[in-house]
Amino acid sequence: MGQTLVEKIAQSFAIGLDDGHEVHLIDPVPGHVEQANTRLGGRVGFAAGVGDARSLSHDDASFDVVLLFGPLYHLTERADRLRAWREALRVTRPGGLVFAVGISRFASLLGGLSGGLLFDPAFLTLVQRTHVDGNTGTRREGTSSRPRSVT
Repeated sequence: MGQTLVEKIAQSFAIGLDDGHEVHLIDPVPGHVEQANTRLGGRVGFAAGVGDARSLSHDDASFDVVLLFGPLYHLTERADRLRAWREALRVTRPGGLVFAVGISRFASLLGGLSGGLLFDPAFLTLVQRTHVDGNTGTRREGTSSRPRSVT
């Protein structure tokens, strides 16, 4: 059985910690922070907390490397994504690296083609909407009415 995403990230952080690096995880979801602390909370150099990529509590030029994994497709407003970018750059030391992940507007189309969903009318509507504004319009049950991701 393959590793979950949380397990893969935890393994990557553990490797960094084994090499003597400090790892600071910021996530807006308390459950994700709890999972990270359960797996790595006792490790020297690891800290996890609830936070917002648009408003980081760290000082300027605090980190050699910043990973921006999530905000660029979970923040649906362009201004919010730009704030997350600015914050990532602000806390990165001069000469440091920022690694970011986004999702292409073609992700729904490619997923539909590979999964045989393209001829499902509801899925086709999602693909068409995504190509217009990048917004999948999908929502998680029990959350706000804001869309879950943007491509």
